[in-house]
Amino acid sequence: MTGFNDEIGGFSSGNGALIIRDDRPGDRAALTRLAQRDTSRVPAGRLVVAEQDGELRVAVPIQGGRAIADPFRPTAAIVSMLEIRAGLLRVGL
Repeated sequence: MTGFNDEIGGFSSGNGALIIRDDRPGDRAALTRLAQRDTSRVPAGRLVVAEQDGELRVAVPIQGGRAIADPFRPTAAIVSMLEIRAGLLRVGL
């Protein structure tokens, strides 16, 4: 079943729950791996991230800039959701 799940703070798909949250200090290694997969660098500043099955799939800088995403997973819709969330955080919502 697909839909928002209040208990986990994210969306559930057939592939596991998608958790959208702020980055944490313990995410550094996972962010570095994600950036390497994306042939990019970890964006500077605060990030909003999407985690699924215990792995980061997408990270978007809250202050704007390029997202990093797992190129081996379908992430376009997740990037869009995180960009919206980052925009809301920029204006204090």
